[in-house]
Amino acid sequence: MRDESKNNASESQAEPAVTGAADMERRVKIRLIELNMSMEDLANELGVTRQAVYQMIATGNPRVSSINKLAAALGVEPHWLLKPLGTDEERGEHERIA
Repeated sequence: MRDESKNNASESQAEPAVTGAADMERRVKIRLIELNMSMEDLANELGVTRQAVYQMIATGNPRVSSINKLAAALGVEPHWLLKPLGTDEERGEHERIA
């Protein structure tokens, strides 16, 4: 029984439910490159300053409304921004929205 609980604990530590700021920042940058957009373009789309965009993604814990706005501007599902980086980028799957 103890071995099972150790395995479950290590599995949950290996795949956190919420991404860190670095993963979110990389995801935003990946998508900006795909869209041929700059951070300035994204800021204009959101109606905020470039510094405000950096603050949104640098905290690693932005407001839900900020995540939704970022996702809409980038054409992706909000949960994609929050997922830890992994094999989806390697396969080119970015869960875009229509």
